[in-house]
Amino acid sequence: MIVKITRYLMILITVLVASIYIPQIYWKIFDVNIRIPMVLYSPVINRFLILKPMESSKYTDQLGTKYTRDKFEKLEPIFYYRQLVATDKMPDSLRGIKMDLNLIRINNFRIKISPQGLTLPQIALYPMLESKSGRVSLEMPEDVFRITNKRMEFIDCYSNSIDEEKSELFTAALIKEEFSFPAKFIYGNPTTRKAFDEGYFVVDKNDQIFHVKMVKGKPFCKNIRISESIKVKSMSISESPLKEFYGVIITENSDIYMITYNNYKLKKLPIIGYDCTNTTLVFRGDIFFRMVTLTNDDSLKVIMLDKNYKVFDNYMEPIENVQKMSVSTIEKYLFPFTVVLADDNTYMISLDFSFGGFVFIILNILLSILSIILYNRRGINFKKGIIDYIIVLVTGIYGFIAINIFIPFDKTK
Repeated sequence: MIVKITRYLMILITVLVASIYIPQIYWKIFDVNIRIPMVLYSPVINRFLILKPMESSKYTDQLGTKYTRDKFEKLEPIFYYRQLVATDKMPDSLRGIKMDLNLIRINNFRIKISPQGLTLPQIALYPMLESKSGRVSLEMPEDVFRITNKRMEFIDCYSNSIDEEKSELFTAALIKEEFSFPAKFIYGNPTTRKAFDEGYFVVDKNDQIFHVKMVKGKPFCKNIRISESIKVKSMSISESPLKEFYGVIITENSDIYMITYNNYKLKKLPIIGYDCTNTTLVFRGDIFFRMVTLTNDDSLKVIMLDKNYKVFDNYMEPIENVQKMSVSTIEKYLFPFTVVLADDNTYMISLDFSFGGFVFIILNILLSILSIILYNRRGINFKKGIIDYIIVLVTGIYGFIAINIFIPFDKTK
């Protein structure tokens, strides 16, 4: 009895492992990834430009007009300004604005928010940089902070001791601004590789957002007092020399807000069709426009906004991978179910069960009949193997592999 129980336990483990890795091998062999085109907007001809690396005619526009690489780059001088400057092809002015390289650099920004980034865990220790040290470059501090259930604590990295004086100073500043401990989220850019430091934006227990930074050794804390209807799912802080906004808020409803430098007012982007759980958002800006690109498995959508964030144009292209669709259809006939450790929208490990319908039953019946034939040739009585045949009928190719690895010990000639 113990031998039988052990055997069936090993079969169960084999089925589970096979349902994870055999579909993965199948997709690695047959799947073909589609290169998503890059879409830009030309301030020269007021038209979308499309770069498709995998096609013979790489450089086109939304009307299908074909261009050479040089002509394509000239139509988007802001995006390709380094190349145009290097080859002395940069225009002196465009749309009534002189093409000053420093002005181009200051106005260029890019923020990317992906579904994978929204699921990353936070390390609950953060360096608080000095925002106004008087030095040319930012410097990394010798301590880190955390926010507990009761206060904000600074920990010396060398002695591993708590700096009580500094902790009390920042805790008092938070309490003065009506901060409710503990912190739900803490967002910032803990690096010295940036033009300046704006500290952190902290979401408290009551979903209020607080701006916290250190200015000449003293705490700066501001409750920006957002609406109770806004529930933060994620934030991306942008310490850009343009100083148009502190960062971008993604809400649980997939709404997008910017925290502006105008007294922390929130500006909602007029974007429809964004789902933060499966769509990658790229927010880009330059001297003339603001561009939002939304990409998922099904489509590419680009929304153009003016500098007042009013939509004036948009572009949409479906993403169809014919071979992937065929491979997915065949998969349903081969595998009764699959177990996924992690999908494309997260870096986290999970254990998700996926059932594709009942079309697999055809293969399962054939494998069950094949199992009966093989067992008969091995001299295994039909009644002795009936549980195995049921396993194959239910689990298909996974069970077929498992019962042939762990063959029954008791045989009846």
